[in-house]
Amino acid sequence: SFLSGAGDWQSIGDDASADPVLSAYGGFLLDSRDNLGNPLPNPGSAILSGGTQTAVLPWNSEGVSFADYVAAGQYQLRLDSASYPLSVAPGGHSAVEVKAGPKISLVASAAANLSTLTLAPGELISIYGSSLQAAAVSIDGVVSPVSFNSSGQINTMVPALASGLVSLSVSNTTGQDTLRILLGTAAPAIFSVDGTGAGAAVAFHSADSSPVSADAPAAPGEIVSILLTGLGVPTQAPTIIAGGSGASVLQVSPLEGSPGVVRLDFVVPATPSGSTTVTLQAITAGISSNIVQLYVAP
Repeated sequence: SFLSGAGDWQSIGDDASADPVLSAYGGFLLDSRDNLGNPLPNPGSAILSGGTQTAVLPWNSEGVSFADYVAAGQYQLRLDSASYPLSVAPGGHSAVEVKAGPKISLVASAAANLSTLTLAPGELISIYGSSLQAAAVSIDGVVSPVSFNSSGQINTMVPALASGLVSLSVSNTTGQDTLRILLGTAAPAIFSVDGTGAGAAVAFHSADSSPVSADAPAAPGEIVSILLTGLGVPTQAPTIIAGGSGASVLQVSPLEGSPGVVRLDFVVPATPSGSTTVTLQAITAGISSNIVQLYVAP
């Protein structure tokens, strides 16, 4: 029925939520590494605890431990003096790297904590993880300037000449962690007020640089500034789509004191009567950014 275009195949079997095993059990895979990120064949005694379960986990010769048919829930893995949270979802498996020293969990645009397939040369990015304090960053073998650093986050800029699939390494006195990131021509991202990549845009009235807000909305025909990153090297002026229509872009320039961030001035288009917000999206080299909102006068 699937090949013939019929929908009969959709009613075969039961939903996972109705299965007594898939609805209540899951599994996990643990990958043990040393503080430099190398496989650790004999990490030591590991104890998993949570709910009513406590178990000593076995490791194979490559420092991997796998378990199936584990009751869904939140657990703690204790390995020597370290503790790692472990979430087991019903009907799924979790993969967790067990590692001392810095650990990278996500690399994303600094404009918004969004997972994207590619980043871009010259982009301001955020590296999220643990034990990242006082760390140095290298991308494609080039030391990258760190503009913000805490135990859970690093902000840095992708080197201008980097391209393709490249390594990103974070190192400090406790060790090192490395992963690969994919760099494309551009990866436009608009800064939002709450950092999620949605909601209100970080925007300013061009006349006096005061913030655009619900209490101080932009007016149709007014020049407004927004902040972006990921426009490539050299910077490619994006198309701005406001409320579904193209807006007139007047200027794109580096934001002083913020490497990797650009300021874009555009003219706020006319909006439907009664509207208090308009959507904004940037398109560069055929790649679309996140969608944010701009407060406008009704």
